[in-house]
Amino acid sequence: MSHDDSDSDSDDYSKFFDEAESSESDSFEASPKRKVRRSAASTSSTSDRRKTDNKSLDATQIYLNEIGFSPLLTPEEEVYFARRALKGHADARKRMIESNLRLVVKIANGFLGYGLPVTDLISEGNVGIMQALRRFDPERGYRFSTYARWWIRASIQEYILHSWSMV
Repeated sequence: MSHDDSDSDSDDYSKFFDEAESSESDSFEASPKRKVRRSAASTSSTSDRRKTDNKSLDATQIYLNEIGFSPLLTPEEEVYFARRALKGHADARKRMIESNLRLVVKIANGFLGYGLPVTDLISEGNVGIMQALRRFDPERGYRFSTYARWWIRASIQEYILHSWSMV
């Protein structure tokens, strides 16, 4: 991936995931109604969709499109699925992880300046979110995204430390 490609990828990632960081509330306040968020792809005009359909989509773009449609969890759902995940339910683990993949991409996007492939940064962030889920305690009253942010960043930073070299 060339430097120009990473710049255009950065724009794509920003477009899809700018709201991920701001939408994840650090407080544990319950909202009375469930909000449905749409990705930029779902709200674009028909002509924009046609342009996307005509292009050859690479695996990263397909991944970004897919995770953009994963529903976010309400605080109540988050506690419910976190408790089930702690008891070993694979479906609950999957739901918790899929609902926070946009956060992983948003955080990984912040580390693009090191010249490493964004796909590797996202992969390492995914490892971090899995570790966060294993260690998360929903009874403490914090949102999972608040806790996971530290593990995602730590995992990506460790990858950068071991992979990045000055040339």
